Amino acid sequence: MLLTSALRMMSGPFVSILIPLSVIAAVLSPSFSSNTDTTYRYGSVYCRLYNCTFKDGVLDFESATAVAAFNDTLLIQGWGILDIKAGYEHPCSLEERPDDDDIVFGAGYAEGILTAHQINNQLTNLFNIYFPKRKRAKMLEGIRIWMQKQELWANQMLLKNLRDSFWKHVDLLEVWLQGLFQGYKAAAKSDRSLSARDWFDFRLLQASGSIGDLITVAREFKRKKRSNLHAKKILKKMQESSRCSALIKLLPGFEQIFLGHSTWFRYESTARIFKTYDFNLKGTVNKRISFSSYGGNLESLDDFYMVDGKFALLQTSNNIFNSSLYDLITPQSLLTWQRVLVANWLAEDGQQWADLFSKYNSGTYNNQYMVLDLRLAQLKKPLRENTLWVVEQIPGMVESRDLTHVLRSGYFASYNIPYFDNIYNMSGYPSMADVLGHHVSYDLAPLAKIFRRDQSKVKTLQDMKDLLRYNDYRHDPYSENDPGSSVCSRGDLDRETPMGCYDTKVTNVELARQNRADIIGGPTLGTNLPPFSWSGYFAQFSHQGLPQTYNFSFISVRPRFDNV
Repeated sequence: MLLTSALRMMSGPFVSILIPLSVIAAVLSPSFSSNTDTTYRYGSVYCRLYNCTFKDGVLDFESATAVAAFNDTLLIQGWGILDIKAGYEHPCSLEERPDDDDIVFGAGYAEGILTAHQINNQLTNLFNIYFPKRKRAKMLEGIRIWMQKQELWANQMLLKNLRDSFWKHVDLLEVWLQGLFQGYKAAAKSDRSLSARDWFDFRLLQASGSIGDLITVAREFKRKKRSNLHAKKILKKMQESSRCSALIKLLPGFEQIFLGHSTWFRYESTARIFKTYDFNLKGTVNKRISFSSYGGNLESLDDFYMVDGKFALLQTSNNIFNSSLYDLITPQSLLTWQRVLVANWLAEDGQQWADLFSKYNSGTYNNQYMVLDLRLAQLKKPLRENTLWVVEQIPGMVESRDLTHVLRSGYFASYNIPYFDNIYNMSGYPSMADVLGHHVSYDLAPLAKIFRRDQSKVKTLQDMKDLLRYNDYRHDPYSENDPGSSVCSRGDLDRETPMGCYDTKVTNVELARQNRADIIGGPTLGTNLPPFSWSGYFAQFSHQGLPQTYNFSFISVRPRFDNV
């Protein structure tokens, strides 16, 4: 926890009470009538000086610090749905508005209680992905030391920048995370099925996108040059570390702009929750943010965000082949999840988002981000400058630019290969091209060719869904008979690892302005592909709390508390 937050919390101990309150009556909107569905749970949290009480089954919009609703439908429809509204005072309420610390702490506390099982499942499965049990303690030791140094540095920076809005919001992230941790602990006191978790577990979970890089940094003596590996092994490692496909599609007459994103990673990491946070914080530009996420993560990680009707954010990950770049990664930095969330809170537009994100670059979880300004994207009108900003990060460098002119040609696709020449060259892609050829070419990679060929088929939201779920590797010459080389990978079909594309989110400009999207969970069925199931060989992999078989349909999501 950052120092100023820790000092403030010393004024009162954490108190966790999971009993009904008789303070005020529940205020339920018509759409929240009593529900016997055991998947659905809601409640209100009341916090002052980090002392919180949680009232189960009540939505008190008049005087609660935060209200939250969670539909635990992961096993039913491939996603859980979480909505949290915090810091809003009712005009008739006599209660004083809580300060920002209590608002974010209360929001985290409510989420920790309502999603405790999803947090526990995600931590269990994530640890089994990254840290084999026989090596776990040793591997975690180096990361723990690195993160402790990073936290100490952040404390020092905060003390030097007490009046700086950027650092104030970094501090709020820590308070928010502490609330999530305390909410989980409160739930665990009354539920023995939940594992005991410590503060480091929760910090590591937020940094899960950076774990691979942190392992590499912490185990410097074991770094290997990928150029020494066989081409097939390099390609496999690329596909396992790549985390997404994304497309922004502009119709020929500028009638519509579609946005779509498919996440790639290990299937053990599919404890999916689609979240909407609506926080009324002082000095925060953007209050309501909707995004794809996971149990216990305050960020998206994918990333797929719709930010307060102003902009949408997509991301795909890039590889680092130049091992010398890891020497530039130091604890004197902010991790990617911290910079993304602060930029989402404070940015007015794509350029400002890029500037905020560039501060204190950790060089971990190195991605390409696309920021589409939903206000500048006026349909049936020429796209104005700064409609699309693209941002790319590597250790020691963040490059960003207005690429609206690229989108005007019809589309911008993203598929885990850097767009900017400097980033591409410094990351080591040119030398890797000697081994992998077109697989690391921005213009001729399999996904580049598939997007170039098929983006013109997109006319409707359904077309966008079809393209982002596309996999016909048996017949598509661009896939070269590799189920991992398509828009929605199915790496499990020819490898011994359950990995590939395991979700898709699509929206358009008009829907995104309302924080609405259509989403689907689970590996694609592509063209006559079998549903993935945790059976047979794959039964041995950690899949606690996950669906046994993934055969879901798209569902529509929107903020639950829109009319409150």
